[in-house]
Amino acid sequence: MFSDKEFIGRVPYHVGVFAGVILMVGTHLPAAERPVDYSPVIDQLKTFIRDEVAAKDLPATSIALVTGDHLVWSAGFGSENRSNNNPASASTVYRVGSVSKLFNALAVMRLVGEGKLDLDEDVRTYLTEFAPANTFGTAITLRFLLSHQSGVVREPPIGSYFDATSPSLAETVASLNDTRIVFEPGTQTKYSNAAVSVAGLAVERVAGEPYNDYLQRAVLDPLKMKASAFRPTAAIEEHLPEAWMWAHHYGRFPAPAFEMGILPAGNLYSTVTDLSQLLITMFQESPPTELGIDRDVLLSMVQFDSPEHQPGHDYGIGFRLGDLDGHPSFEHGGAVYGYATLLKGIPEEKVGVVVAIALDGANGVANRIGDYALRLMLAQKSGHPLPKYETSQSLALGQADRLAGRYRCGEQSIVVVGKGSKAFVMYRNSLGEIRREGENLVIDDVLRHGPALQWNETAGTIKLDGQIWSRHNTQDSPEKSRAYPDLVGEYGWDHNVLYVYEDHGKLRALIEWFYDYPMTELGNDRFGFPDSGLYKDEQIVFVRDASGDVTQAIAGGVRFPRRPTTAVDPSEAPSGELRPQVLDTE
Repeated sequence: MFSDKEFIGRVPYHVGVFAGVILMVGTHLPAAERPVDYSPVIDQLKTFIRDEVAAKDLPATSIALVTGDHLVWSAGFGSENRSNNNPASASTVYRVGSVSKLFNALAVMRLVGEGKLDLDEDVRTYLTEFAPANTFGTAITLRFLLSHQSGVVREPPIGSYFDATSPSLAETVASLNDTRIVFEPGTQTKYSNAAVSVAGLAVERVAGEPYNDYLQRAVLDPLKMKASAFRPTAAIEEHLPEAWMWAHHYGRFPAPAFEMGILPAGNLYSTVTDLSQLLITMFQESPPTELGIDRDVLLSMVQFDSPEHQPGHDYGIGFRLGDLDGHPSFEHGGAVYGYATLLKGIPEEKVGVVVAIALDGANGVANRIGDYALRLMLAQKSGHPLPKYETSQSLALGQADRLAGRYRCGEQSIVVVGKGSKAFVMYRNSLGEIRREGENLVIDDVLRHGPALQWNETAGTIKLDGQIWSRHNTQDSPEKSRAYPDLVGEYGWDHNVLYVYEDHGKLRALIEWFYDYPMTELGNDRFGFPDSGLYKDEQIVFVRDASGDVTQAIAGGVRFPRRPTTAVDPSEAPSGELRPQVLDTE
């Protein structure tokens, strides 16, 4: 089932830390289709990935390319285990996070086809105990749950992404009865792990067997995903790589490995070659009979079901929908402790890619690798020149210090932080590293690539996203006044800390290590998240004990216990080396 050797024909293929397989697809294509030689694509892609692995110090990284009903190429880069330098391969197993949701959706659609579930029926038909506060009077359906239109909170109070106690799926869903529906079902898109888990419990209830057993039998096995499971087996654990967490304020540390209560939303273990079977199934004229889902139903899953039709926020049934350079696409990313994954397909051209990396938050680089792979395949298929790529470079000596400061555009501001030879900018609610790319500067790290910046050192300006930001030099008062001294500090657990701090009299929350949101005061120790981002329209509620001391922060329904703070100024706790500079920069 697992092998560190991959083959071209009958010949084992090894190149340094690279292990891959190439299949020539022309001999299997219908006569009407022109055979495509993807060898130049693979050569150029290998160079690009190796450059990214080196530049961003990526650990285990794997990729698979699909065209039509065939695997074109799969490979591994970097190391599964750096202590023994065991190379990553196409057989390396990753936790694939929210890519799990696609297989949950397939399970629902199979049961819909069997007449056991109805996409547009009130989900309480199957889960009579499901009763979050819903003041809107609109029923929550499986369609709404799977397309993120249900209005259910992002995380359940029990069994959430943060909860290391690994409760059952039923306990996880039951905790949602202590939450409220955020908006009227069917009117907005709000991504929700909790909603998908409700749909998963409906699958378990109707199927009459444990969720992971049913998914294995009814979905994963028919897709021939033999190295995949929603619960780890001994064989899977043997091929898991070292997975890493990180934060801007300190180095990498091993990822936690607990199983999540939101099992259907993010607990799948798989390989890039196993995941490629889903792409092949989506492209095939005749899906596997054993799957029990016909082609028309599969195609219906990648039709728009979102009400707003906003780029980047459109979903079908399970799949996120978008386009790549004008080509309609379906995809899903995965982000779970220590892992980042992308599965993406271009249905009209029947090309697809899977990328997996054993580094937390590395979805930006996974997406860049995946999109570049698809652009190469599309160019080769159409006979156009292969697109080139640029890799960024470190800043010039002293450049980070000269860039550092607060810049303003009207009433808005951005902060550039210098840390040694590196510079970071707080942009779109997360810090991004600024690097050189050609004649310009660019935000480029594992979280994202782009946009470009134009820095005019003489004028003291930065041009970013079409706006001019001017350096703002003021001196802080030696005695800073804090508006929320009893709220700032750390909440949560070692594996996931919520940092609450002040920036120029405004409360901010740094959650899930990277996502930094301005909070709006609502009164009575309640603060609202923005109307975009991970926790769209949810709140943080601070809880006090009988003496008035803050003991908890309830973020989106999840209780984060207050942690001891060792910093002299608790508002500067989030980032030891980096965040205090953000706080102190005017």
